[in-house]
Amino acid sequence: MRTQHIIPSVAVVFGCATTHAQWAAVGDGLNGYANASAVYNGAVHVGGTFNSAGGVTCLGVARWNGTAWGPVGGGTQQAANTHPVQALTVFDNELIAGGWLDSVSGIPVHNVARWNGTTWSPMDADMSIDLVSGFTVHNGELYACGVTDGTGMGTGHCVMRWSGSNWVAIGSSTFPTVVYALASYGGSLYAAGSFEVINGVSVNGIARWDGTTWSDLEGGIPWMGFQHSMRALAVFDGKLFVGGHFSSVSNVVVNNIASWDGNTWADVGGGIDGGSGMVYCLAAGTDELFVGGDFLYVDGLGGRDAAMWDGSTLTALGGDLGAGSRSMSLFNNTLYSFGERDLFDQNHAAYWSGGNFTSVAQQAGLGALHVVPNPVERGGSIVLHPAAGYAGDVATMRIVDADGRSVYSHQFPVSSGLQRVRIPEALTPGCYVIELRDQLFSAKARGRLIIVHSR
Repeated sequence: MRTQHIIPSVAVVFGCATTHAQWAAVGDGLNGYANASAVYNGAVHVGGTFNSAGGVTCLGVARWNGTAWGPVGGGTQQAANTHPVQALTVFDNELIAGGWLDSVSGIPVHNVARWNGTTWSPMDADMSIDLVSGFTVHNGELYACGVTDGTGMGTGHCVMRWSGSNWVAIGSSTFPTVVYALASYGGSLYAAGSFEVINGVSVNGIARWDGTTWSDLEGGIPWMGFQHSMRALAVFDGKLFVGGHFSSVSNVVVNNIASWDGNTWADVGGGIDGGSGMVYCLAAGTDELFVGGDFLYVDGLGGRDAAMWDGSTLTALGGDLGAGSRSMSLFNNTLYSFGERDLFDQNHAAYWSGGNFTSVAQQAGLGALHVVPNPVERGGSIVLHPAAGYAGDVATMRIVDADGRSVYSHQFPVSSGLQRVRIPEALTPGCYVIELRDQLFSAKARGRLIIVHSR
């Protein structure tokens, strides 16, 4: 009996995006890493390891009101004399800061504190997470996540709920390694990170809490330790979006970003890759979802560190953020990005100055790519119709399986007319990705193109 997996034939454009310096500095920026951001009380607030913003002393937390940087009280402190704020959110009309914290404004705390616009105060009663990496509000209550020993290798209660007076562990759940992000979606709480099992249930990077038990989402991502993880969650256009570093989820081939509609997983416009291939942050606007991280390609075309999804197309935001968009926030109809490294020489803080987000055009390059036939039982061909001016170039074809492993690589010269490149017959049944690059590795196409079926 034949089991057949069918995906319609598709065309992929091989090319690169034009990039423009459409990111601008936020004042004089920060003098250290930025990990988190949130809009509160008429300003975008940023948390990280810095001690100065715009030349003003700001220990770990700073605020930007659209024209100038300013401190947030006396800031934060950690025993190692750093200021490692990892997470910010707004809850009950207060700014909540989490991370690896020992004090705020000189007041002892254990990793969570709150700012009411005037003063800091502890919010750490019964907090057993040793490094808080994320927050979300679910059913009107505040939840926190992180790791239990500050190293990423602890085992314990990595998701907790604020009762109004103290933190309470969720169920009897135990997460080996780390939970990076939380989100509320469809009446359930979702946790994403680098973990394999909760309470004996195999969940693989993402899990759902229904108020009573944890469950998996159709198998999650293939477990490969810290090198594959889910780092960011956001709700947009009625779906839950997940970003991180993973090449498939529930046997659906993706590129480091995927969407979940409550029942099934789907790719997001070809995804992102290159660089470390990591999506660190997702920010939902009214009409767009913004994607930040460390990457070089967006939907197979050039575009570094920042992208936008409009519900149907994933496109790059121009310019070079310098490998490290860790957090994005929308404030006064402006997109802000904050990062680990100097963003395009903008001192860890940048805002989009390019006008309409759709103004960055992606251009066709080497040509159109097809697989014939598709699905294919054995062998088959890649059919390339080169664009003008690419004859004589050398292309590299790489085939990757659903677990992200390279199973075949081949170089070939680009001809001036229609060109066929044979697919190796030794491929086992499954779903594959074909990737093409030019000889400078600057132009690229990537698509889910080969579906083989078994007899």
